[in-house]
Amino acid sequence: MKRYLLIIPALLVLIGAGCASSYGGRPSANTGNPAVAPVPAPELPSNPSPSPVVTPPPVAPSPATNPSSNLNTEPAPAPVTPTTTSPAPGAAKPATASVAIQNFSFSPATLTVKRGTEVTWTNNDSVPHRIVPDAANSSGGPQSGTLSQGDQFSFTFDKTGSFGYICQIHPSMSGTVIVTE
Repeated sequence: MKRYLLIIPALLVLIGAGCASSYGGRPSANTGNPAVAPVPAPELPSNPSPSPVVTPPPVAPSPATNPSSNLNTEPAPAPVTPTTTSPAPGAAKPATASVAIQNFSFSPATLTVKRGTEVTWTNNDSVPHRIVPDAANSSGGPQSGTLSQGDQFSFTFDKTGSFGYICQIHPSMSGTVIVTE
């Protein structure tokens, strides 16, 4: 029986040493085993250098991406390019006429021109407008992209007739171009 009492403490010491090695080889602080030296913790720098902070440059919203600038939910069309007509050498300069877009109306609301006249619409409002033929106009007519403040759109009337148009964004706005010989 005494023999077993001597073996049990020896096993406990061996098991304790095995447990210490399974946890990274470090003995616990209360083992009291002078044969195993404690492992010092790694030194951390006293003043670590800060990581660089990179911020992207600010991006200004464009009218096409700023929802408050256009109440229409359709995608923004390509920028409007004015139509230009160059007369043949020695030919007379084509006739021109203008329509102002302001205060949510076309001025003049009705315009009479000769065939071949180039009409230019200028948006003087702070909101966008888009010129399209009205529902009664089956013979074509002016059709612009979205016109922001200060933008212009030109259309040459090569056919005679009456050409009604509206603002697609604000359908209560309407106008007519009457083309004669």
